[in-house]
Amino acid sequence: MQAFNNTWNLMEDKSFSLGVLKRHETAIMDSISRSQEISKLCDECRNLDYQSDEPVLRETLATMRSKVQQCALHSLIYRCIPPSTCNDLEVVHIRRSDSLLVMDKSKIPLLSLSKISENTKKNHLHSDDIHFGLPKLFQPSTALFYGLLRTWIQDCDLHHPQCRPTDRSRFQAPTRLIEVNQVDGGSSKVFLRNAVDAVCLTGGELRYIALSHPWGNGEQHDHFCTTKDNLDSRLNAGIDLNDFPNTFRHAIEVTRSLGIPYLWIDSLCIVQGPGGDFDTEAKRMETVFSSAYCVIAASRANGTSSGFLWERPEREVVRLDGYLAHDPVYVCEAIDNFQHDVIEGALNKRGWVLQERALAPRTIYFTENQTYWECGHGVRCETLARLTNSQASFLGDPNFPKLAMRSTRGAKIRFYESLYRQYSNLDFTKIHDRPIAIAGLEQRLVNAFKTEGGYGVFNGAFFGRSLLWTRDTQRSDGLQLIDFPRDQKFRVPTWSWTAYKGPITYFDIPFDHVRWTYNTAEGRIQSPWTSMESDCTSFSLHTGELDGRIDLTAQAREMLDPESAEAQEKVIYDEGKMSPGVRKLCVIVGHEKPKDEECTIQDVGYYALLIAPSADSSNGSYRRVGVGSRVWSWLNSVEQESFPTEESEHQRKRRKIINTKSDSDSQLHRIPTPPGSSQDSHFGIEANAQTPHSMPRKRRRSTHDQGLVHSDEDGAVEDTPRASSRGLRQGVPGLDHESSTSYASSGVSGTSSPTKQLRYAATQKTGFDDFKFDDFMDQLPPSLQDLHQQLLTIGYGFGLIPQTLKPQLQGLRNIPEFAFYDPDKHASSWRIPPPSFIRQVLQSATKCEFGRHSEASWNMEVHRCVLDFAFREANDASVGDYRYCTTAHIIPEYKPFGTSSKCVDFCICVETPKESLERQKIDDAIKTRPGLSINHTDWGDLCKNPIALSIETKRQVSWEKALLQIGTWHAAQWRSLRGNIEAIEFQAGIIVQDHDWFFVASTLQDGKSTTYHRLPLGSTYNAFDLYKLLMSLQCLGAWIKDKYWPAFRKDMLKIFDVEQ
Repeated sequence: MQAFNNTWNLMEDKSFSLGVLKRHETAIMDSISRSQEISKLCDECRNLDYQSDEPVLRETLATMRSKVQQCALHSLIYRCIPPSTCNDLEVVHIRRSDSLLVMDKSKIPLLSLSKISENTKKNHLHSDDIHFGLPKLFQPSTALFYGLLRTWIQDCDLHHPQCRPTDRSRFQAPTRLIEVNQVDGGSSKVFLRNAVDAVCLTGGELRYIALSHPWGNGEQHDHFCTTKDNLDSRLNAGIDLNDFPNTFRHAIEVTRSLGIPYLWIDSLCIVQGPGGDFDTEAKRMETVFSSAYCVIAASRANGTSSGFLWERPEREVVRLDGYLAHDPVYVCEAIDNFQHDVIEGALNKRGWVLQERALAPRTIYFTENQTYWECGHGVRCETLARLTNSQASFLGDPNFPKLAMRSTRGAKIRFYESLYRQYSNLDFTKIHDRPIAIAGLEQRLVNAFKTEGGYGVFNGAFFGRSLLWTRDTQRSDGLQLIDFPRDQKFRVPTWSWTAYKGPITYFDIPFDHVRWTYNTAEGRIQSPWTSMESDCTSFSLHTGELDGRIDLTAQAREMLDPESAEAQEKVIYDEGKMSPGVRKLCVIVGHEKPKDEECTIQDVGYYALLIAPSADSSNGSYRRVGVGSRVWSWLNSVEQESFPTEESEHQRKRRKIINTKSDSDSQLHRIPTPPGSSQDSHFGIEANAQTPHSMPRKRRRSTHDQGLVHSDEDGAVEDTPRASSRGLRQGVPGLDHESSTSYASSGVSGTSSPTKQLRYAATQKTGFDDFKFDDFMDQLPPSLQDLHQQLLTIGYGFGLIPQTLKPQLQGLRNIPEFAFYDPDKHASSWRIPPPSFIRQVLQSATKCEFGRHSEASWNMEVHRCVLDFAFREANDASVGDYRYCTTAHIIPEYKPFGTSSKCVDFCICVETPKESLERQKIDDAIKTRPGLSINHTDWGDLCKNPIALSIETKRQVSWEKALLQIGTWHAAQWRSLRGNIEAIEFQAGIIVQDHDWFFVASTLQDGKSTTYHRLPLGSTYNAFDLYKLLMSLQCLGAWIKDKYWPAFRKDMLKIFDVEQ
């Protein structure tokens, strides 16, 4: 379980930072040299020991101030110390922490250390733990600035598949979009478009940017709304760019610079005012933001007229020179503060923005100090720093709330409580938006919890706790009931905190200490989702979806003395107070579990809702007015009865489940319940419709309710979630892995799901685990880390194509300017494919995609062409060649963990000449090897040519199926390399899914292999990605020649007594 932790961690991001710095080295040096010569330092600062565990500087504030004129570093430190932190005579301790200088007393980062180039030599100043970064920020609206933003997006596109929608079939385009690329008669105009008329310019995928922004005060800011009156004009005649307020104009500029054709802005794309479609469109906010290619947040704006692309405060830089020609280190004011600039910023205090941030797959934030990028891999700063924070990651999750769902039920409860508590403190321009502005996020939670719910309350196991929200007594004297518009189609019940204005919190109820009495005969409180009154909508009653009323029905009990001091101490009224004399009733939601047999009603606490008659109480309707704990003033007439012990209670529940005892036997253990009033009550909103007072009969449980019906307990936060016993395997046959000679069936059949087979493989001694590269990078073998870094660098796409080919590549989209290099200045390490070849492959790939060709057709028409260029046109026999080997089965003796045999589609093998020493020794070795093969398959000439890289291709199937096949294949390959393997550190592989190619690798430890995945190599989707793919394959060819083949010869020839 991932714990809530609000600590920000500064992460190394060397490869990305170096790529940016090398690309813009000249411009960066120019910006520094123009504003800062070699810094003037005092003798003390010139000799500071930055590697010491002790403070690097100890001085009083007065002494430091006296050195400001003589020393640039003292001046910078002094100005960065918060004024109220210490007095003049207090000694200030400055200590280095990673790439920061912090003040011991406050732990506040004051200064950041960065370097802009890599030097292999090290001294006390220039060390590995100083991060690469930008001392001077790029100016907004410049080519350098937008180049960095595009690099963020491209890096995420390339290396973060989890930041993209997991199911594109659920993509829903907004009703309207703004087309930003339209130019009309020399006068720049943009047009409002119906999304159905939008042109997809990116291979059939509709991409748009969504803007998150504050509207601001209507008297100071032009909201520039689309209304029923100007809709046709904006659709047909367009809008002149100069007419837009600054924030919108800046958003259009950013969208254009990122190369995205469409933009979504709420006030323009939703028809506002009378006759508009806000009520309909507001319910679609989940899909608008979750389907956006990227979100841009105008965090520094306070309204539509503010804008967000203005200059930022100039950052002072102090240069610390290294020794013996070492590159300098730069000291700057520490400005990497996502918590302050974004999370605690003005924009994030707006109610709508919480949902926008949670639902956006990735966001660019434009703040007062710098620009930030947030996606599922954390936060990137314009300074090139990378930040992570486990608490912030819950809302930054691109597939919200997937990350939170990995926790126990108790942790999930704490998660939604924290989320709703935070939301209740946010501001709204229109307070009646409070229920609907979180409806999309709420529905995500409802689906993730596999229950029903709405209006801030969840059904099932979460029902009781979510009902027991309270006014935050530390922050509010009373909530204010919201006066919703009379023409609003849905009604908000008073049992929901979304009906009120003001901050809320929840009762702090210990886990596993309460027996919930809702939906039982004891409590007789039923949620709207268990009622038959609205049978046609009983499964979808969530915020904004129901036209009319949504009530709870419950047994309410009279309070004998609600004005007593004892009762008042245990009651929190929603609006702060209640008028004396108003009839108040009590609805029991749960009670503490008894500790022993002698425990009585008065010894336990009861948790209850307080209700009072609604304005129109003639129909028996009530409204919620507060909550109470340990309420027993109404219990005075109840006899002193005892509770059963915990043991007998568990026995009672077990008897009920397995139905082995009679009903009368079970009733002996019923917890006594105080007598209720003569009638049940329903409460929620004031309404005219008559509602029956008797309890409605229960509907049949939905599948979401399964497994909850007999449970009265919350799982403790520390508990580990367990699968239903119905889904567990009853047994796995024993396997003799070492002597297996036939394709015996395994505990998991070949027809079971790939996910189950992967789980089974992970449990077997000769099976394999699978992990992502990023999660275990530090644990990978050095040679694999090096290869991963080489492929990662190619994936950034810097300087792949000579500029001389640029004219021939015109018309091919998505090739950025930085992909070209000047061949007069440096030569490429790789063979460059001609544009004609690029066009041919793209044409074939497009034909296969839109023609829905089979996997075999993709292999023959697309993948073989790519492999031909990478391996057969290299004119170097030692690099190897590929084999199309879809029928190459694993030799039975090497088949791992008893699974069914797995094949791959292509193998890159090292061809050994017939007269070579290697071939002679291989011929000798295979005489005693299973299948007479040097490999783990006896297919064709793979018997004598060692496999160096395996390729599995798939067509429109899950990633898990491909991973299962390549993982099984590699596990068998490791078994065939039996003996003392030392030089071979990993096996390489590729998984291809239609256009996309991914690098995978497997290592071996204690007889079990681990498959790491997945690093994108490129694709046949567009020209730029195809160039990256061809260079990556050539890089793998070079690795086979220079690394794998020498290691194979050393290990295998040593086994077979062949001299080097």
